[in-house]
Amino acid sequence: MTNRSDTESSNGSAPVVFSSDPVALADPLGIKQAREQLAAHTARTTVTSLIDYRASNQCLVVAASSEPEALDAALEIVSRCPALKISILCPLPESADETQMRRELTEDGTAVYYRQLATVDGYLGQFDVQVHRRERESQPEHLGVLCRTETGLFDLLLDLGTTPVFGMRLPPFGYFHATDESALERAVADLPNFVGDFEKPKYFDYKADICAHSRSELNGCNKCLDICATNAISHAGEGVMIDPHLCQGCGHCATVCPSGAMTYAYPAPATAIDSTRQMLRGKDVAVTGLLIYSINENQNDTDTDTDTESGQSLETLGDHLPDSVVAVTVEEVGSLGMDFWSAMVASGIRKIVVMGQTLSADLFSGTADTVPSDIDPGVVAIQKQADILNRILSGIGFPDDVVDVITEVPVQVDDLVKLLASRFNDSQLADDHPVQQISAASFATHNDKRATIRSAIDHLHQHLPETPEVVDLPEQSPFGQIAVDSAGCTLCLACVSTCPAGALTDGQSLPQLRFIEANCLQCGLCQEACPENVITLQPRYLVDSGVSRQARVLNEEEPFNCVRCHKPFATRKMIDNMTTKLGDHWMFGDNQALRRLKMCEDCRVKDIFEASEAGITVHRDSSDS
Repeated sequence: MTNRSDTESSNGSAPVVFSSDPVALADPLGIKQAREQLAAHTARTTVTSLIDYRASNQCLVVAASSEPEALDAALEIVSRCPALKISILCPLPESADETQMRRELTEDGTAVYYRQLATVDGYLGQFDVQVHRRERESQPEHLGVLCRTETGLFDLLLDLGTTPVFGMRLPPFGYFHATDESALERAVADLPNFVGDFEKPKYFDYKADICAHSRSELNGCNKCLDICATNAISHAGEGVMIDPHLCQGCGHCATVCPSGAMTYAYPAPATAIDSTRQMLRGKDVAVTGLLIYSINENQNDTDTDTDTESGQSLETLGDHLPDSVVAVTVEEVGSLGMDFWSAMVASGIRKIVVMGQTLSADLFSGTADTVPSDIDPGVVAIQKQADILNRILSGIGFPDDVVDVITEVPVQVDDLVKLLASRFNDSQLADDHPVQQISAASFATHNDKRATIRSAIDHLHQHLPETPEVVDLPEQSPFGQIAVDSAGCTLCLACVSTCPAGALTDGQSLPQLRFIEANCLQCGLCQEACPENVITLQPRYLVDSGVSRQARVLNEEEPFNCVRCHKPFATRKMIDNMTTKLGDHWMFGDNQALRRLKMCEDCRVKDIFEASEAGITVHRDSSDS
């Protein structure tokens, strides 16, 4: 996020690009310089749209409780942040009665509210805090309105409670949660910096027409909703809705999206692939390894040119890796997924090591002493995507773990160097290995995730002497086929109407169910829509693209011809089922009415009015009972 006052222009900024120079990556300033230089030489670099924030100085401090000592701690913030206009909420427990709900003013005019917290949502400049009224049955009221803020909202939110009011893994900009003195010190220092006009990139692109989230009120793919760390993605009819103000660009939604409906836009996938290819072609030696990682630019201002207690720095990290390995820094490792990895393998890379955790300057200055105690779900998602691609690659003849995700970063940089060296050294292949004979691909990319993956695997398949027809994949893979129990299928074609990718089609003039495997997302919507429960998902990768793009018949029936005009209008199985189920119904008690079931819609109407001027009786005569 950028403060507009710190920039020369507000009409856009260069997208994130790549740098392979370890020296340039030695400190935050070096990273920025390297990115600017490479962006200036990349003609295809595009600018994404920008998201604006506007925040004044209205700040709400949520005290840890309604106890006096909690109020004292909150009031201390007022004196430490004189530039902010602060209101205080002392949250009452659920058991509190209406007599405890009150408003007080301190001597300096700070408003203190004692209320039960109802909901909190929003982001920098737009925090909406609602509290319960004294009448418990009434709708909650907006605390910003009670505090008489200009917009009825708060610009900043400082939370001193043990349990954060925002439960997502990445809370919105402008929200600070401080439960200890060090966190409070950082918050007090940062809060005034969030007053002003800001902008950030719109990190994503979304194509609703190919989204597999929902069809006909049936639930399909929820991968992006499940993985979003900011709760920016929500259900919206047959698709999803993304709040760009909440999105912080981790990229995991694009990584797990099976259809490519969600793509990373900063940079776009095609730009990332083309930029990296250009980098590889400019090297004096053949590059067979990629190290992909993200670095926190602002965590530490330590001069990394000096030796540290660890004996290493980021400047010398590349010196300890093979000459055939290039280090690539990105804004977020989640922005590069299966399409990027497969394109790199087709370009000659034989080992890709992904640092799942963002590296900090503390690590390279030798001051880091802890690592996260749990693995980020986003890193787990990256690992699962790597497992799918590795299964495909090993199935066609590559070694195991071509894409290697490091989920836990060592505390000391010396240990990191050793770990990386071992990962790349273990991936060395003999000169006569079939994979070594594959030439680098140069196919065009168009930000189409599935087409890029398919093109990359096609290139590898064409250059390997022997590849299997099919590679089995784990569950939740984005490739596969469906199996249909033809004995139970009635060719109702409900599955066809719900398929978001055009993998299922009808036989046009023939009673058939056809399937194009290359289009199948394994989203499960067809399985949900089938009234007979005869569809089963089978994750796999059909290696030959020519075969995978051909439509094949999953089920077909003998057509049934109208007994009057002889036009085919249904299947024999469907007519037999209708005749059996409706034969005992009072409306079809005579042979003439039963015969109408075997007519097309036009002939059925004609027969009714030719047989009787009164037409057909749709209600049972009470005298018949």
